[in-house]
Amino acid sequence: SPPDDTTYDHSQLITLVWSTVPVPEGCPGVTYGIEIQWEEPDLGWKVELEVAGLASPSQTFLLVVPGAYRWRVWATTAAGDGPRTGWWHFQLVLQPPPA
Repeated sequence: SPPDDTTYDHSQLITLVWSTVPVPEGCPGVTYGIEIQWEEPDLGWKVELEVAGLASPSQTFLLVVPGAYRWRVWATTAAGDGPRTGWWHFQLVLQPPPA
């Protein structure tokens, strides 16, 4: 979560949540990586951040630039990185404070 194409209109703290990956018995634990990209007008998608080694299947990020974003995740085990998911998209629209 959030569902694809969600618009955040009042918060810069964005919590992303994904499904866990089952780990076979006897294998070391799984960690997760996440990549967030921001669409820079006229220049295309740019990496906003990439984080690996997350123990939890959720993470909260502070994003300060309004615009279009996309994100994807992957799992890592002792065998290496799994495939990255497809992209999910969201918009950040900062509203001015009430008068």
